[in-house]
Amino acid sequence: MSKEIELEHIAKIEGHANLYVKVKGKRVEVVELRVVEGARYFEGILIGRKAEEAHYISSRICGVCSQSHIIGALRAIEKALGIKVSKQTEALRELLLIGNIIESHLLHLYFLALPDYYGVSSALEFTEHDKDLLRTALKLKMGFNRIERVIGGREIHAVKAIVGGFTKLPSQSELDQLVAELKKLKPLVVSTVKLFGSLKAPEFERKCEHLALSRSSNSIFFDDKLTAMLNNKEFNIKDYHRKINEYVEKGTTAKEALFLGQSYMTSALSRLNLHYDKLSSEAKQFVKASRYSFPSFSPFANNFAQAIEIFEFYNRALKILLNLKIKNEKPKQIKLKAGRGVSATEVPRGVLIHDYTLSATGKIKACNIITPTSQNLHNIEEDVKLFLPGILNMNERQIKLELEKLIRAYDPCISCSTHFLKLKLERQ
Repeated sequence: MSKEIELEHIAKIEGHANLYVKVKGKRVEVVELRVVEGARYFEGILIGRKAEEAHYISSRICGVCSQSHIIGALRAIEKALGIKVSKQTEALRELLLIGNIIESHLLHLYFLALPDYYGVSSALEFTEHDKDLLRTALKLKMGFNRIERVIGGREIHAVKAIVGGFTKLPSQSELDQLVAELKKLKPLVVSTVKLFGSLKAPEFERKCEHLALSRSSNSIFFDDKLTAMLNNKEFNIKDYHRKINEYVEKGTTAKEALFLGQSYMTSALSRLNLHYDKLSSEAKQFVKASRYSFPSFSPFANNFAQAIEIFEFYNRALKILLNLKIKNEKPKQIKLKAGRGVSATEVPRGVLIHDYTLSATGKIKACNIITPTSQNLHNIEEDVKLFLPGILNMNERQIKLELEKLIRAYDPCISCSTHFLKLKLERQ
């Protein structure tokens, strides 16, 4: 005898997906996370376009992660053309990326994940329970959106960042004003870390591989090497195709990926698992006072990991701003040539890979973009397989909610895999 559960449309960020589960007794036989949003063909669209256009076009993959794609594309194109940008450009790009990561984490934590733990369907219902939660979320998000606006020209799809530098630099007074505004936000940043460290998440762990940048260059966000936690080995980002295998399953329009034939996770949690020793002493105190410890193999710990990153990246942004004295400089000149450039960037949901091959005239001959969510999709399925048997004694509504919590913990965000449209649970 089979039984089905249909989920109503659940708003997340963008896109749609179905979850199909088949259970026989207490054995989970099939788990398929099917992304059903229409394919968007960005990698094909980029073929034949000018190298200087890659970041403008690829940023349209996602409105939430647009700055991440801009920086990932710029760095890959610059590698292909042999361009080395100034330290000031690197600092400004890091600020732009920090603004993007923090405002994305805030969106996920307060507006998408937190309602699950408060037993409400929407963050708007916080007005009936705790108005300060919504005020905190909005004040923080507006503050970090301000970084993107000052550095990139606008909060979504930055227009100032280009190959070789910036079309317009922020003034020193604008940066000083950012410092003043950010300093006022610290109590709210601290309250966010404490809040998400106190939440009681479902008790679930599954040992799996975690992937993050190596930080061999002492950079948090940019590196040419990736490290696999369990494999305990580094590999150069140019060789990613030898380790990471992309594929598309029947019935879905999203790419998925395996690392050495196995599912894996790349995320804020992965970064903490691999680089916990690099956290500030204050951040480590927050961890000690929380319900969590690292390394962790619970996907639910990703929410707290994001909160810790908000604190750490907030302090990083302040440090950069306090030490940055704007110099009037022009973008590096572009000399078109044939070449290949691969970049790896730590973005809100993990490692983002951009790979471009250029012709002698600077036209894009080949393009490959691997988003964090496409890397996480198979791991989500593996988690569901192990998680589901422990909740089958619940009613259908509870099963649905617990599965949603699990998948939401990954903060999935790819243009074609960020909503759930339907959960179909078939029992025999």
